[in-house]
Amino acid sequence: MKRYLIALAALCVAAAAGTGPFDKPKAVQVIKLPPEPENSQAKPTRTCTYYPGFVVKQIDLGEVGAYELSITAIKGAPPGCTTAIAHEVKIDPKTWSGYFDGAKGDFAFFDAEDGWNGGMPFAVFSGSTGRKLFADARKGDRYAAVEIADGGLVLRYRRVWLSPCSLMADAKGCWGRIVAATGLTGSDRPDCTAAYRAEMKRTPKFANDIPALHTVISYEAEARFAAGKLTIIPKGGTVECWLPD
Repeated sequence: MKRYLIALAALCVAAAAGTGPFDKPKAVQVIKLPPEPENSQAKPTRTCTYYPGFVVKQIDLGEVGAYELSITAIKGAPPGCTTAIAHEVKIDPKTWSGYFDGAKGDFAFFDAEDGWNGGMPFAVFSGSTGRKLFADARKGDRYAAVEIADGGLVLRYRRVWLSPCSLMADAKGCWGRIVAATGLTGSDRPDCTAAYRAEMKRTPKFANDIPALHTVISYEAEARFAAGKLTIIPKGGTVECWLPD
């Protein structure tokens, strides 16, 4: 433990102040990088965020989405925030791209580089293995709660979910499919007519096609991840609906 603390002090970094529902990092190191010739206005950085069991490295070149994301399990002294960290697990952009958000226990959270269908996609990775565990989308910037309980992770947030059908084209049949997939009840069904009609009025050229667009719904949810299994259940409140981007 003494060696660990000395190594952290040697990094000359400062612990982050406000982390919301996430754990406070042991330390954060931000290294300024030389600007790219074709993007001289950008301020590229390499940031390493240290937790007791792992470090997340993010290289940001000032473009949409981080240039590189990686997770390194800490075994012994914490590694320096170098271009290449020994044994780091780089996140494949095909698996996830975006920005590091925070951590809770052994779970590392990442947001997408941009919103999607009125929500913000996010992904949760294992800090010890660097493996992606699951992904979903929430409404708003933050989670209502992020906790470690019953040997796993518990999240509460307003979920944004693209249904497999249109509540305009087939309200009853589509809602049945949504209930089966989400656990919402029949009485929760929202009226999406106004949203579809508004879009039909806005784009009359495509008015005949708009009723078939799959409905996006949003509702309060609790996600539990334990023993490698993800369970998402509705938690009451109003169900909203709108059209996809």
